[in-house]
Amino acid sequence: MGEEEKICEERIEDKAEKEEAVPPEDLSALKAALEEKEAALAQWEDRYLRLYADFDNYRKRLQREMEEAKKEAKADLIKKILPAIDNLERAVAAASEGDKETLLKGIEMVLRDLKEILHREGLSPVASVGHPFDPLIHEAVDREEVDGDKDNIILEEYRRGYTFQGKLLRPAMVKVGVALPRVQEPNHKPDPS
Repeated sequence: MGEEEKICEERIEDKAEKEEAVPPEDLSALKAALEEKEAALAQWEDRYLRLYADFDNYRKRLQREMEEAKKEAKADLIKKILPAIDNLERAVAAASEGDKETLLKGIEMVLRDLKEILHREGLSPVASVGHPFDPLIHEAVDREEVDGDKDNIILEEYRRGYTFQGKLLRPAMVKVGVALPRVQEPNHKPDPS
């Protein structure tokens, strides 16, 4: 037996001697403390499960309320658009009677009504013709060579762009002016002949 093994055996014997049998009164006290801790743990587990269930119910209720709010918002917008639909129906009826002037007035009324409704809801057109080109709100689909003062200025709008409450919904499709390239005149020196 080596020196290390003897040292290990001595330590094990010392430890065994120190660990005397627990007296019965201490053992019952330890069992009581263990039962008390297990009961507290069971209470905490129960609290946790109830809290988790409450939170899950809250999350589901909040989701239902958000869906309901979306439905109500859509219904409100549809109610606001209904008068424009009524005007379109009147315009169609006038067109079937051959009254072009009444048809044009009806379509103009519908367009005005729809623009007004959407503006109140937060829709705004993107400024285009005559304004500088901005790639964040404009989509250049065409260009035309122009004098230098109209360089990078929007000349024509093909499709209107819109923002909704400050956020871009779609960019405006535009034609942009591009400055003519400047041609430098070559320096001609007179021929001394």
